[in-house]
Amino acid sequence: MESPDSPRPHVAGPPDPRPAGDAAELVALLGQLRMWSGRPSLRRLTRLATKEPCATTPLPDSTTSYVLSGRGLPRLPRLEFVEAYVAACLKACDLSAEEIGAQVGLWRETWRRLSLESVTQPALPPQTPPSETRPPHAPPLREEPDKPEKRRARIWPRTRPRALFLLAVVAVGGVAALLQRNEPHLPAPRPPGAAASGSDTSLRIPAVTDAYTDTRASRTRLYEGASLQVGSRHDGHTYRAYLRFDLPVTAGKQPRKAVLTLWNHESSSCGTSGAAIEVRRITSAWSGAKLRAAEPATSAVDAASSRSAFGGPHCDGGYVRFDVTEIVRAWASGAPNHGLQLRGADAPRLRKFYSTERGEEGGAPQLDVTYNTPPAAPAGTGDTTLTDAAGVRTATTPAFSMWALIADADGEWVDARFEISHDPAHGRSGVVWTGTGSSSSREAARITLDGRVLSPGGWYQWRVRGDDGAAAGPWSPYLPFRAAATASTPAQSRPNLPKSAAFPGQRPGDPDQWRENGRGGRPATD
Repeated sequence: MESPDSPRPHVAGPPDPRPAGDAAELVALLGQLRMWSGRPSLRRLTRLATKEPCATTPLPDSTTSYVLSGRGLPRLPRLEFVEAYVAACLKACDLSAEEIGAQVGLWRETWRRLSLESVTQPALPPQTPPSETRPPHAPPLREEPDKPEKRRARIWPRTRPRALFLLAVVAVGGVAALLQRNEPHLPAPRPPGAAASGSDTSLRIPAVTDAYTDTRASRTRLYEGASLQVGSRHDGHTYRAYLRFDLPVTAGKQPRKAVLTLWNHESSSCGTSGAAIEVRRITSAWSGAKLRAAEPATSAVDAASSRSAFGGPHCDGGYVRFDVTEIVRAWASGAPNHGLQLRGADAPRLRKFYSTERGEEGGAPQLDVTYNTPPAAPAGTGDTTLTDAAGVRTATTPAFSMWALIADADGEWVDARFEISHDPAHGRSGVVWTGTGSSSSREAARITLDGRVLSPGGWYQWRVRGDDGAAAGPWSPYLPFRAAATASTPAQSRPNLPKSAAFPGQRPGDPDQWRENGRGGRPATD
């Protein structure tokens, strides 16, 4: 399961390591050797360097990435690593054992030469003053202090190797910074399960596995490597990528926002005018063997798409983001999580994204999910009704008022959604009015109906629940009541109070202290 390698330029032999003069040049030649061998993936080099299935590999992909990026400079890489890396690159080109042995020998001798040069300091010849012609019986010359010119002349030969070394380090750092220009970078992920107090919980979840397929004329090949290819070509090849994420268990929370982030490092063009890439929810299990046999089932109902393209002939690589909120919500609601499929949505266009093999280098697929806690059940409800001896709750005025105290676990204001319907116990049913107010953990929502909404003497019931914009909380129990018998306004009476304690800043039983914060309502269609 390797990535398709680009054609290898066999017109010349592999790079010769003998001209290398320091560690930086040796690492650069190691990178050229990988390019010469067809740029095999780091995962493939690891497999080629492992002699036995259960043996420890001398060539971990993380170590290879670390060395080739120049982060270990100015130190030389280990000899064991150089020998295993060179042999694996040459094995990828199907060279014979004799050719591989000869090439490894050249790299070994070069490494030993550089290793000796790095610890051996050149010996400076002793500084002997030139002989002077003196007449016999002449008094000895008085030693004069060195002039600045002479002192500098003596210091420079001693410090020249050190200065050259510092210049080489600066040059290597500059080249490394140039090569890493516009490389992908994301902020450090928040560990799964970490919650932000007083706000929603945001998690960054890396992909646990990925692969892509190349299908042409009913023949499918499976690849794994440093890139995921998605789209199609004019010659009939169709590429589709597959990702799987392990979502943590978040009891009592619901996904509020989910974004899939990929680094697009190669594309045929730039901008947003080309063909779209679509992300679909996979609805059946898949593995390497199953992908070769048949494509897993997907759902287009909650699919997401993007036309953004980077890494083209005239633009650098960049992040492409897909809003997969509906897909993650489906998983949270009980749909099986079999991962995501990336596919070309329309015209032929091929793009390449970094895969999970990037690891710590950045740019690997990430799923950013923000979880939300729905509002709690209404803690305090009340209305402008009086209860008679028979237990019948009757509105005291035609302008009927209701209120409720609803808290949000994330510390936010929530919408209090009121609903009035006919009381089915008296022969009618159906919603007749809805309205919305605002509530927090310290302030209740209150809303008042126009006197013309309810029929005089009619039998109704109302309820309320919180909504924070991402999820709605549970409904309160129905409170039945009877509308005022006449449209006249009777004297103000003490209304029924909420079942909970008095609201902060409000005097129970004093209607003048209740805040009118409703945003109106509308009659409902029966």
